[in-house]
Amino acid sequence: MIWFGLYVASIVGANWALATIGLVPVGLGLMAPAGVYFAGAVYTFRDLTQVALGKRWALVAIFLGAAISLATSRQFALASLAAFLLGELLDMLIFSRLRQQGRILEAFAAGNTLGVALDSLVFLSAAFGSVALFPGLFVGKSWITLLTLLLTYRWRKSMVPPRPAPASV
Repeated sequence: MIWFGLYVASIVGANWALATIGLVPVGLGLMAPAGVYFAGAVYTFRDLTQVALGKRWALVAIFLGAAISLATSRQFALASLAAFLLGELLDMLIFSRLRQQGRILEAFAAGNTLGVALDSLVFLSAAFGSVALFPGLFVGKSWITLLTLLLTYRWRKSMVPPRPAPASV
């Protein structure tokens, strides 16, 4: 349930940050809505929620995160619901297919990248009526997605007990 909780928290955090902070720099001279720092983690946490609990729980998290976000900003909560649903469904489709083929790293990378792109376009259109911030939003989410993937990989690797050395004869 930790991934589910982090997934919901990242959705709520993205909407809260945007509603309270506005725009932030993401590097390369680009700006993005402040929720970028939470939204970048959303995709990794969705994938991990799906692995741990299944697709239904991942969808429940989207709606729960949007419902909680209504307390911050109705406009951003509804825009993020539409964006996360479409982006996450694309991510889920790609992730599921590649994961079934045993291509887990490609599943995370391709699902996250394409999901982030679609999510960003939908969110910006719904929330602002413009996609002018797309380069910054895409770059910022990609930085955070990569960081989240690396940290998750390191954490999971540290949780696996070392294999015993083969017995010598």
